[in-house]
Amino acid sequence: MDNRLSRLVVFLAVAGIVVVFFLNVKTHFNYTTDDTYIYLQFAKNIITGNGISFNPSEPTYGITSPLWLFMISIGGWLGLDLYLTAKWLDILFACSSLVVFYLLSFQVIKDKAVAITAVIAFSVNAWFMRWAGSGMETSLAVFLSLLMVLFFIRMKYSLSIFFTALLTLVRPEGSLFVLIIFADIYFSKSIEKKIWLFTKLITIFLGIIIPWILYARSVFGTFIPNTMLGKVGFNFSLHESYLTSVDILQTLAVTDGIVIIIIVGLILKDLLRKSVRKENSIIHKLIELFRNNFLLFGWILIVLLFYILSDTNVVSRYLLLIIPVLIVYGFYFFYGYLKSIYDERYVYFGIFMLTAFVMIQNQIFYHRIVRPGIEEFSSGMENCLIPIGKWLNKNTNPKATILVGDIGAIGYYSDRRIYDAAGLASPEFLPLLKRGMSPYQIIENDQYQSLCKPDYIIHRSEQPEVLNDYKSLMPLVTKPFFKMGLNNDKIIYYTIYKVNNP
Repeated sequence: MDNRLSRLVVFLAVAGIVVVFFLNVKTHFNYTTDDTYIYLQFAKNIITGNGISFNPSEPTYGITSPLWLFMISIGGWLGLDLYLTAKWLDILFACSSLVVFYLLSFQVIKDKAVAITAVIAFSVNAWFMRWAGSGMETSLAVFLSLLMVLFFIRMKYSLSIFFTALLTLVRPEGSLFVLIIFADIYFSKSIEKKIWLFTKLITIFLGIIIPWILYARSVFGTFIPNTMLGKVGFNFSLHESYLTSVDILQTLAVTDGIVIIIIVGLILKDLLRKSVRKENSIIHKLIELFRNNFLLFGWILIVLLFYILSDTNVVSRYLLLIIPVLIVYGFYFFYGYLKSIYDERYVYFGIFMLTAFVMIQNQIFYHRIVRPGIEEFSSGMENCLIPIGKWLNKNTNPKATILVGDIGAIGYYSDRRIYDAAGLASPEFLPLLKRGMSPYQIIENDQYQSLCKPDYIIHRSEQPEVLNDYKSLMPLVTKPFFKMGLNNDKIIYYTIYKVNNP
């Protein structure tokens, strides 16, 4: 096929995939997480001159991504609606990620048709579709991580570490890719080249992140986000590490189980074949395999080890840092295997079948579990948390203070000072969380008394108004929230209590 015609076909194919993806994502445009409203509240305070804070003029590192916050805030400075800015930026980066994903796939696989099928597989990934358009930083993280990996494979280390630094300002664990870059340079370059590259790359990386680190340390007292301080333990508990590992495996299996089976299966097959033929020891073959696929094993393993050892409460959007790489290498391994035993026409048929199976797996999971779950969650936001925030704005004194564990929509719509039992906007609660208490256990057990004196408390539980026996609390409003999580079918009740302070 003529090169120009080939490029046109690729362009039209990728553009078509992006359009279909956009239309699918747009159908759940109203899905907005409570964490999104945390970003919106911070952005609102920035553009009104109240600094990087959830409560006006009370600086706190209550967001994970300063870069995402600044992007939303720029939209506000330009007079755009903050909510729509976050949503459309999210979708823009998600669509752009598919374009970069094609470039990465072709760079690894070296076949345009197979690379396009890999893009199709990623475009229907249920986790990717779920978070695209949610208003969170997830799509930006995927976009930057793909660029980071793409330029690493092309050995354009300066660009790779540039995007690594930007990713660090979106997801702090993105900084781990620095180890991958430096290890690759260490094992592949001469001494003189190593010294020059290390110096240049460290300068680029630190030049981007140091200004923020210095600012955060001076203003917030820490350069580690409260989101990490509250969720990351590093307790090195075997039990917790086991639970985290199982959670990660289950999360990956429901969308990428076929790809994982292919990667693991073909690796084991190759190892056993080499062992039977006694060409090399299994250990030697493992080392060779690791070197030849350093990106796959290095990046995926280092991210997973970080989550497991730190006892991180892993949610699906965190794993989107590695899912694209898994998909690319799944197609790469399967394509290589098929080429080694079949004619070309059967090779492409096999790739087509793999794509079909991945699509079927993800579409079944998305339409049976994800889509109903996010629709119920959106309904809960619209009929529970947002109305609670608006009720507080209308029915309480502007100087009233509120204690709650889910601060996003309530804080954004109430325009009241919030005490955050989850520790994001109120880091003084973090020591209690570190002891293993949940935000609402802190409220139930009166552990907040030494930290704040709220005028109102918002409590959630499986039964309405469970704090009625507290003489100092008077229930005012109760609203149900149906299906808070994909696997949580229980009705949760949020109740506003008036605190009768002595």
